[in-house]
Amino acid sequence: MQFVMVPNDGVQRTSFASLRSARQPLTPTVGLLLASLGTRLHLAPLRRVRSSGATHLSHILGGSPAKELKMKKVGTGVLIILGVGLLVWLNYAFFTGKIMGLPPEVKAALQSDDEVEVALLEDDSWLVMTPAKIAPTTGLVLYPEGHRDIRSYALISREIARQGFQVVFLSRRLEIEYSEAKEQQRIEAVMTAYPQIESWVVGGHTWGGQVGVDYAANHPDRVAGVVLWAGRMDGTTSLANSNLPVLMVYGTWDDENVNLVASNKPFLPEHTVWVMIEGGNRAQFANYGPMPADAVATISSESQQAQAAAATIEFLSSLSE
Repeated sequence: MQFVMVPNDGVQRTSFASLRSARQPLTPTVGLLLASLGTRLHLAPLRRVRSSGATHLSHILGGSPAKELKMKKVGTGVLIILGVGLLVWLNYAFFTGKIMGLPPEVKAALQSDDEVEVALLEDDSWLVMTPAKIAPTTGLVLYPEGHRDIRSYALISREIARQGFQVVFLSRRLEIEYSEAKEQQRIEAVMTAYPQIESWVVGGHTWGGQVGVDYAANHPDRVAGVVLWAGRMDGTTSLANSNLPVLMVYGTWDDENVNLVASNKPFLPEHTVWVMIEGGNRAQFANYGPMPADAVATISSESQQAQAAAATIEFLSSLSE
């Protein structure tokens, strides 16, 4: 219902006083105030106008349409800022673990001891695991699933490093879009930072493996092999004709396990080593929790990571034979 006050031109109007019958009785003081307000607004139309879901009272408040438009822009700007702030907070909460927390076993794996030295470098964008008792000569550069927290790969990384291999996970948490050139520069920055490493292997988990594949395809002379955990490939880059050794480890309960092998085979060399983990799924290569599309694994994450680490260690060891 709309209540309209118009000038005294013979057109029927409804004043504040006539609304008393539809509301609770007013005190004399309130009634006088409303009557006074009604008199003052006698020549000012009072309309409840719907526009973009908002109620405008610019005629009552003495504002102009230009002012009203300006206020709309300010309000929209505030909402955008709040929205961006919320997205940043959610990104920080879910993908850093500093607000949502990390499992106790992951926190323990992130501590250096007499077997593995652990470091978070480059503003926490590098997770580096270095053998403490052995001078490593083979290094492994890996990328996580999407924007996942690289620290959630601490357990599997530690096991590989414990066997004498340098492991570096590179975070993509703050990236808006994938830049192949930028990631190749980051991989080379890692190689430069550890000149004692004689052979480098690249790869990653799920779509993170695509970054390693891209680098290996473009720089086959700089890497000794490729490691993929539940790897996904978009088909833009192929290693089908490459002589590089490739390892693919995947679980039977991967959400795309039916087509995972078939979809990736055309882009990988025939000599690719395929290792299937019975009961494993896509997410349990790390400890960031279940993924919406993933089937529930029938083995524990500890078992899956132990098997994946063993397959990776065997593969890395074979490169120096």
